[in-house]
Amino acid sequence: MKIKFLKAAIVGLVLSVSSFAHAGLITTNGGSAVGGFSGSEVYGQSFLVGIDNVLDSVQLTGRSTNGVNQGVIYELFKWDGALNRVVNGSLFTTSGNLIASNSLLDINIMTGGWELITGQKYIFSMRHDDANGSGNWGFGASGTNDYIDGGFNYSQITSNRYLNNSWTANFGGVSRDLHIQMNFSASSVPEPSTLAIFALGMIGLASRRFKKQS
Repeated sequence: MKIKFLKAAIVGLVLSVSSFAHAGLITTNGGSAVGGFSGSEVYGQSFLVGIDNVLDSVQLTGRSTNGVNQGVIYELFKWDGALNRVVNGSLFTTSGNLIASNSLLDINIMTGGWELITGQKYIFSMRHDDANGSGNWGFGASGTNDYIDGGFNYSQITSNRYLNNSWTANFGGVSRDLHIQMNFSASSVPEPSTLAIFALGMIGLASRRFKKQS
């Protein structure tokens, strides 16, 4: 009886750990059909990190509609929801991406695997490389208006865009939500096969110990 109980417990452990080894996904689609993005303005999408806390990539989809080339830089920050501001400096910053006039914005940023903190809120931001630039974007190009974890999109229009001023949710009553998809994976955990071998070893040790006691 003791052996059967031990086997069941170890198998349960293997299955429970294995269940966490799956890919996570946060997607925001839509908002208003067209929104502005003016010089020095920063757009950001907040999100809450779940169990799968390694951010592998971020994909953005939209369309430039104003007929000018635009340079855009993307950054990731911790987000303080109580103060509506970012925390400390950028965790990563991309080099500038030139978006041609009247073209599709389809950027896939490979982070190399940034391990974020489960339960922490972050904000992924985009800003003009050229402070004098401005643009209109066709937002929500890829679907409905659902945002899985209930986060908000934010806008900041001052030059002290990150640390010195609060951001405003849905600035000016315009949603301005680009299609953003964030792909996550689980932190490094023992492979299920490794756990299974370990479990078999534990069962063997327990069996020998039980025989000696009996």
